[in-house]
Amino acid sequence: MSKRFSNRMRGFTLVELLVVIAIIGILVGLLLPAVQAAREAARRMQCQNNLKQLGLAVHNFESANKKLPSGMNSPSYNAAYDDQNFSYVGHLCQLLPYMEQSAVYNPFGANCDMNATTYTQAITSPPNLRRRAWWHDGAGTVVVRGGAVTYPDIMAVSLAKIPSFLCPSDTADSVFIPNGAGFQYAFSVWGSPGPTIGAYGMNDQLGRPVSRDCAPTNYLGVSGRFPNTAAEYGITAAADVAKIDPYEGIFRFNRDGKLGQITDGTSNTLMFGEVTGAWTDGNKPSGRTWSFQWNHSSMPFHWNTKTFVAGTPYNQATKAWFRFSSMHTGLNQWTLADGSVKGLSLSTDANVMLSFGGRADGEVVDGSVNGN
Repeated sequence: MSKRFSNRMRGFTLVELLVVIAIIGILVGLLLPAVQAAREAARRMQCQNNLKQLGLAVHNFESANKKLPSGMNSPSYNAAYDDQNFSYVGHLCQLLPYMEQSAVYNPFGANCDMNATTYTQAITSPPNLRRRAWWHDGAGTVVVRGGAVTYPDIMAVSLAKIPSFLCPSDTADSVFIPNGAGFQYAFSVWGSPGPTIGAYGMNDQLGRPVSRDCAPTNYLGVSGRFPNTAAEYGITAAADVAKIDPYEGIFRFNRDGKLGQITDGTSNTLMFGEVTGAWTDGNKPSGRTWSFQWNHSSMPFHWNTKTFVAGTPYNQATKAWFRFSSMHTGLNQWTLADGSVKGLSLSTDANVMLSFGGRADGEVVDGSVNGN
């Protein structure tokens, strides 16, 4: 009897087993958020490191070239799409040699004129082949891909994944499908009586899926309220000029600048910010439709203000194709012009963001504002 009793006492009752399972479930439930938070903290630190590398690349670029890269070499106000006279090469591409990516950059540098001032000069006849769009063939060798003539050596590197251009908290790279559905924009503005947000569609130009042949990025440079000056948009009214030109950012279309022109102070001026792309629901986000390409233009800020000339009402929390956005909870991360990195709350005042993006607006924003 004592032996049978002893054997029975070594087991668990069903109730005891259920209690143990419940306790384990509670502990796992308490542990998972902590693990996820730790992983996100690590991803956020990697994102900060990426942004810091971009800032360092800009400083090295300016040291070597005595100027900053242009936001993009493309047409501006009310101008037609023109792939015969504008390269559409963006600022990140110009920085590649300073991020240990010379092999990706070299085909662009060999085929395209990378000098921003070239694209402000009169168009010549016959066209300058080095001014043609980066997906064309400037050497006269006919190479057809998707129905259009292309630079084969550029196409060989345009899909290169650049780890420093990707935020580990996002899935832009994993959902990117070469030659898949989606499209891209090179920013510009036009309209009457004042500028409104618009863009050049970069999808399937001349029968080619241009943007689908360039890998994505989660970072773009800040061009200020608009990518160009009021005069370049044909705007002369003093009241409107005062709402545009003072908020000029670091990366401008067809123009190069210098760090010395940042009179608001390099620690008080935004240089790069995070982007995620377009979503069917930009608040969740869910249903990504496409991402930004790393050969994209810089991003304007003009819809991110309460006192705009024209544009979309400010809502920094919404992820969309026409504004900076991030996958980090509650904030966007930014590179400042001094190379430091800062997270700014999504609730940061719209006009503060506008001043933070201007390099010489005289409205100096403390670099510690509403951040972490």
